[in-house]
Amino acid sequence: MSNDGGMRVWVGDLDGYINLDAIDWANDREAEEEALLAELDKIGNLALLAGKSISAHSVNARGVSPSEWRWAMHEADKQLAPLLDAAGFERALVRALSSMGRPYAIARYAQWERVPKASALTAALPYGFKALLTQYLQAEGLQRTDVERERIRTTLSTARDAQVVNAYERVGMLQTALHELAYHVKGSHGPRRLDQEGTRMILSLARLHFAVAESRVECFREIVELNARYEAARHSYRSGEDEYRPVVGRHLKNWRARHLRPLSDLYPFSIRHALARGANSGSLSGEHARTIAMNELALAHCGILLMRRNARGRARAS
Repeated sequence: MSNDGGMRVWVGDLDGYINLDAIDWANDREAEEEALLAELDKIGNLALLAGKSISAHSVNARGVSPSEWRWAMHEADKQLAPLLDAAGFERALVRALSSMGRPYAIARYAQWERVPKASALTAALPYGFKALLTQYLQAEGLQRTDVERERIRTTLSTARDAQVVNAYERVGMLQTALHELAYHVKGSHGPRRLDQEGTRMILSLARLHFAVAESRVECFREIVELNARYEAARHSYRSGEDEYRPVVGRHLKNWRARHLRPLSDLYPFSIRHALARGANSGSLSGEHARTIAMNELALAHCGILLMRRNARGRARAS
């Protein structure tokens, strides 16, 4: 008997001691591994959009345990449970993926554009940006009469309803209206008398407001159309037809090349990949539509889970 708390026995044929506790631990460990492999084999391959698939073993290797996968599938099932057809599954999948990715995109946009996160969250709300714009106009002395207020309301309405444009073109319409209003209220040098940082911030928040609105798509076809509009805008820029020249501040070379992108480009990678697969597949159809939608949603939930876990790990290490 040893004094280390473990059970050791002498084995004459081996001319030494064997630790029985270590054998028990190894047996338990082997049993756990066999159970895990059996559970992963039971889950099997997971069918995804665009004819893609991923194995449960690969998901586990990325850090998602079978119990976490079951939780993710339960969450996905709750989101799809009331639906009966492929079109409904597609709408629910697109909406859920966008809803999951939007908060992360807004936070990244706020950091990217150097605007307060609270203001960014407010701008994402249907009436939140209107409140922020009203504050800006009052601070700049540009909203003194009913005529001036109506002019801004009309511009916002026109920008929201404009067809085949992107968020940056909508902001251009608002920017033009603000400069014209500044001319009217403050004279020929009105636009240059606007607070430069305040104007930059309200236009950045306007881009976010319109980008959030256009990100509320209903199907993969609308995602393809949105991406095509941005690609056309980037092509226009690359051909030399488009450049950003602010009325105040310095000229920013390649500004639009860096910013001409939909809000979905700022989603977590797991959600971006799911939407890309959907865009490539055209639509969700067939007898396995619900299974594919559930797998895609569950995989996105797991991606968010891993992001949060990694963030907590970095926070503890810092």
